[in-house]
Amino acid sequence: MRFAFSLRHPEEWSRAFDQFPCALDRAMQDGLIEMLCTPPTAGAAVAAVTALETCESQIVVEALHNSLLSPHSSVRLAALRSLYKRKAVGIAPVVSRLLDREPSWMIRQAAVQFLAQDPTDRRWDILKASTDPHWRVRHTLIQVLLDWSQSQSRPQEILDRLRAFNDDDRIQGLRRYLEYRQSHTSANVPPVDEEDPNSWCPFWDWDPAVLAWRLEEMTTRERAEHITLMPRLVGHDDERVRRWAAHSLLRDGESPELQEALRWLDDPRHPAFETLMKLTSQLDPERIEQTVQSLIGSDRLSPGQWCWALDQMETTVFIEDRSTVEAFCERASEEGSQVRSALARMLCRWDVEGRPESIRNCLNNPNGDVVLATLREISKLEANDELLRGFSVDEWQRLLNWDDPEIRMAAVQVLVNQEWITEFVSGLVNDTLGSIRQLIAKWLVKTIQPANNGSHVFESGQIEQWVCQLSQDEDPHVRAAALTESRAAQLLEEPTKETSWLVLETASRLCKTPFWSLAPEPLPSRSSPTPKNPVWLPVQHNTQFATRTLAGFNVAPLGISGHYGLPVGGYQVSMEAGVNLMFWEPNYQTLTDFFGTISPSDRKTIQIVVGTFEASPKRIRKDVERALRKLQIERIAVFLLFWTRSWNRVTDSVRAMLEQMQQAGMIATYGLSTHSRPLAVEAIESGWNPVMVRHSAAHRGAEATIFPIARAHHTGLLTFNNTCYGRLLQAFASEDELSPADCYRYTLGFGAVTACWSAPATMEELQTNLEALHRPELPADRRLRLEEIGKKVYQEDRMFGQFVRRV
Repeated sequence: MRFAFSLRHPEEWSRAFDQFPCALDRAMQDGLIEMLCTPPTAGAAVAAVTALETCESQIVVEALHNSLLSPHSSVRLAALRSLYKRKAVGIAPVVSRLLDREPSWMIRQAAVQFLAQDPTDRRWDILKASTDPHWRVRHTLIQVLLDWSQSQSRPQEILDRLRAFNDDDRIQGLRRYLEYRQSHTSANVPPVDEEDPNSWCPFWDWDPAVLAWRLEEMTTRERAEHITLMPRLVGHDDERVRRWAAHSLLRDGESPELQEALRWLDDPRHPAFETLMKLTSQLDPERIEQTVQSLIGSDRLSPGQWCWALDQMETTVFIEDRSTVEAFCERASEEGSQVRSALARMLCRWDVEGRPESIRNCLNNPNGDVVLATLREISKLEANDELLRGFSVDEWQRLLNWDDPEIRMAAVQVLVNQEWITEFVSGLVNDTLGSIRQLIAKWLVKTIQPANNGSHVFESGQIEQWVCQLSQDEDPHVRAAALTESRAAQLLEEPTKETSWLVLETASRLCKTPFWSLAPEPLPSRSSPTPKNPVWLPVQHNTQFATRTLAGFNVAPLGISGHYGLPVGGYQVSMEAGVNLMFWEPNYQTLTDFFGTISPSDRKTIQIVVGTFEASPKRIRKDVERALRKLQIERIAVFLLFWTRSWNRVTDSVRAMLEQMQQAGMIATYGLSTHSRPLAVEAIESGWNPVMVRHSAAHRGAEATIFPIARAHHTGLLTFNNTCYGRLLQAFASEDELSPADCYRYTLGFGAVTACWSAPATMEELQTNLEALHRPELPADRRLRLEEIGKKVYQEDRMFGQFVRRV
């Protein structure tokens, strides 16, 4: 119980995890579930998900399911991945909804993987991802569909189902790519008809940092002069550009610009969706009304425009001419489910004769999204019992029988305020969803109160029997909801009979007893007088490989990146193997933690590569200062301008700031990274050192264009993506026993290359990758085989880029 109690306090939960017991008892399980429902931080919730991995209880599955609604994407992702490992059943409709509305592409990607293992026809919901705005989600979908084509012999069924979707460009491209992969024949790739943004935006730059910096540097008047461009820029992939465009629209946008910008609300998955939602929430009522009136008069609206207009009606905007509203609603009823859901919300608010019948029609709609939207809107209304008085028992039962747990839960939330609830209590007290049992427990406890006199509709003692049953429920939230004053008093007399601090706290509140009097002794402080033993490097470094020179530093030819969260111990293992080159970004938490565990002298032996995505001198300096502070170091070995796409990124003021920081000893040297080979060549010839570029057996253009120039100028050359994101190993795994180390050996075989980046996620991957250091030679036959595979991967990448990625 001491461990579980510590989980309730923000300042103590991490101490509890430091002293975590090997086996979970009932109190720890209850404490972790409660923590997952109301976490002090996102990190605490993720830690709780990890700690519950070995627990197979259904209430843990439900707690993970509820965590899919967390405001923190890291928590939602951890919960979904845990549910995937458990092969959880009964939540496929909820996960399917993530493919429609989830803003994080990584979570949508995980949702595809979750649904792909569903044994029912629900698995076909993964085809929603065929229109996903992020190519990585569509790539995951393609991998699943290709696997199904081979293992289930249904390539034609897949293509037929895709044809049943709205035939937009993304679906067409995905279908053509699948046909290409299934036929194993080359396809003629048509040229992409892309509009050059320079033709409509006079201050455009392909480097997002430059474009954002230009917007920031404009005066308010200058941005206002370009207000007609802002509806397009507010949909930019880069958040900094979107922010400045939204700022300009909020200040100076009128109905025409706002109406056009609302098209970005068409797809809740697009990053611009949240930007527009925030923007529209800050608009003044006058502009909202003008824009709504303009939309009502338009002949053709996008889904986002429809939904926004409907959501304003009867809340911010009240239109006196009811015939106009009726005509608008009639048109909306013929649109897709996204618009019909917004219409359902609006009809619930529209206080006119016939509203109950409209709501009834919405609740009987076969589309679950419409039903859910209606139920959630009804639950917000006061005195909603009048709206549903004509709803029959059979109709309520239909809602409670949905296979979607969110619809069932929303139905019960409405039902507890209806007289029909008495018809369903006996079934709901045994419902599989703890959240429903919790609602019913609250209703029963309220009903049993003498003032309510609700017991007369049941047999004598029946409510008491149900309350007693729920007070012993496995779910602590249900037990807390089922507490009566008498039961609470019993618990406080013998608190050791309860394993949940939530229940005990509720009991204390009911009995007006100080909860602190039940608090156990706190756990021992993790900060003992003896400091942590620092991790010391071996006196002798591994000397089985030759180091290479990078901007004056001797470095191992294989560097370790923290991108995929290698465990802290992995960095120590890599150092013991002789690795002294590491790549860091602010969200690489395990690498940050590792630097905190080693001594200052050991930190100095690591040549750390850090960078910035900014184009502002002040922000670049802030990035350097943050890295120095978080890594607890005095100097950064190599500082890069990340993913440079334009020389406009390197202004005189930026160059001056880099030189200033170098002279101050904050950075030892600076360079840039880029995907553009022409820009890399120009950088090398201009004296930039080092430079970071892409290279693999599938993307060999650098061998002829960059490597000779780098060697001639003695430029340090870092390379990334040497495994082509694993595709060199996955595509033909059945034919070859190639390893990641072979991919690193291949690139390191070119004398111009100083080092490759490896980004392992696990200790096993790290050990495999380190083989490139222990045995650096790549036999000639394997090199030839790798190049042969690389050609095939390149061809597939070319088709993928044309048909999928760039659509």
